[in-house]
Amino acid sequence: NVPALRDLVATVSGSAVMRGIIGIVASLPEDMLGTGEKKLRDAIAALAPESDALVLSAGARRVLEKLVRALNAVDLSGWVVETGPSAFLQVLLFAVRPDPLLFPELAAAVLRRPAGSTLEIAEDICGSRVIEAVVAAAPSDDVVAALFHETVRPRLRDLAAHPRGNFVVQAFLRRFRGRTAMLTIENGVNPKATPLVKACVTELAPDTPALIEGTRGGVVLELCRACGASGDLTCQKNMVLALDRFFKPEQDDPDEAPENVCDSILLNLLFMDTRRAY
Repeated sequence: NVPALRDLVATVSGSAVMRGIIGIVASLPEDMLGTGEKKLRDAIAALAPESDALVLSAGARRVLEKLVRALNAVDLSGWVVETGPSAFLQVLLFAVRPDPLLFPELAAAVLRRPAGSTLEIAEDICGSRVIEAVVAAAPSDDVVAALFHETVRPRLRDLAAHPRGNFVVQAFLRRFRGRTAMLTIENGVNPKATPLVKACVTELAPDTPALIEGTRGGVVLELCRACGASGDLTCQKNMVLALDRFFKPEQDDPDEAPENVCDSILLNLLFMDTRRAY
């Protein structure tokens, strides 16, 4: 009964109860269940992308398959942008993650939108978290790379600076970390020999000062982590030079010094050894 389920998860308590039930069925980590939105986001980020330990039993798969098939038959656009239903969908995405058939089916239903409007979800306070969950839970890097090119790449710089879209960019960067085989796509089809991390550094590195000063230091930190894990010295050097533009203002004017000292220190320490190399 999808309408009844919709009414149930629309409430805070109903959503928490259903997330708990799904968690029990799929044996999800306890910290993903019945929590507030902030804690749920943190739990998803901590679990992803290495959550291969999750395994569905035959009974759990039968229950989840019925639920996914029922949800696939309805329009989930309203669910994605509302607090309770979106939190329920996030947990359900992780519940079906181990199944190579159920996850793509649910992810497609969740992201089903008219052409071009998927990008709008990334800027919504609830929709952005659903995309984060899809990115974190997706069992295939190919699915994530395709989603990146569809939803983020056209407006990567804008989303990186957006109050909610920046979390989507961070989710992709976490997923790209250490995955040098994830390549850019030319004309939407043919892979090129350029890792997605390097493509992101090329596009976002020049915006490093503005991102940090605009309280988007999280994007820069994830970019640094992904860049550092890439092993690409050229990529790392470009990131270091971008950080230098923030740490070393062109003028020796105290007013030009970075205001966000915490971000400055963290990023400086992160790349301290690499900076010495150059």
